[in-house]
Amino acid sequence: MSDTEGVGQGQKPVSPGKEDELKKLLIVELNQILRDRQPIMVRNYPYLRDSYLQEYGLPEIDPIRYEVVLCLIFGLYQAAIALSNHLLESLLKYALIYHYALQHKNPEEDIRGRTIEALNDWCAEGKRLYADKNLSPLCQHG
Repeated sequence: MSDTEGVGQGQKPVSPGKEDELKKLLIVELNQILRDRQPIMVRNYPYLRDSYLQEYGLPEIDPIRYEVVLCLIFGLYQAAIALSNHLLESLLKYALIYHYALQHKNPEEDIRGRTIEALNDWCAEGKRLYADKNLSPLCQHG
């Protein structure tokens, strides 16, 4: 099998009985995709390396941020824009949730020494209020 055999659009799936052949075909196709993207990746990675390697310490948004960086490394700019919008909406939701939780905190209640689970429970009402809201219209108006 050559490196480019089976590569291209409209490729029909291999029958279920030929799993080893399918795996080999998929590896060949994925290697071709990586070879095609290599110049873009080599150009973009030095600029994005720090963002790729460094966590922001915000477990709610780090996975989305990480995917945005990967899209930029691979040169998938439209996907990066869409994910950046999702990231911005998520940041806004979490900011509203935490703001709500802080505004409605019992002043006599001290959160020091609480576990992460207890803090998540503490924010549950704020999460419930904003989790199913579409904030896109709010973002459009600044």
